Amino acid sequence: MAEFTTEELDRFAEAIQSLKLYRRAELESAQGEDLIEKLYVDPLPHDHVHKLLRRTNTTFLIGRKGTGKSTVFLRAQKSLLNDKDVVSTYVDIKTVFESSQVDPASVAALMKVEGALPEEALMIGSHTAGPMTCP
Repeated sequence: MAEFTTEELDRFAEAIQSLKLYRRAELESAQGEDLIEKLYVDPLPHDHVHKLLRRTNTTFLIGRKGTGKSTVFLRAQKSLLNDKDVVSTYVDIKTVFESSQVDPASVAALMKVEGALPEEALMIGSHTAGPMTCP
């Protein structure tokens, strides 16, 4: 088993802490040093996954929680930022989905207020309200 110095273990702990603080992986040291290029290990030989992500076509990363999807994306995004003619963005679809959900209690409260929302603006299921639509 490999032996690590105290400094290496401390830097590893810093990287882990940065992952815990954000929904998205941000691999930075306490000094603000970007660690992704130093720590990234491609899941396939010869940086194959990284090279696939750098292609111009659309790529979906699918996997269970904790399998490294965000880290793979972060590495690709870091390399894209070096290109002057490329813009890269990160959209956390889970956050978008969660923030777009309509609270059934809010819908029920709005339905009690006369004129708050037209009834046709609500899609109502058998016992809970669905997403609102704009007329």
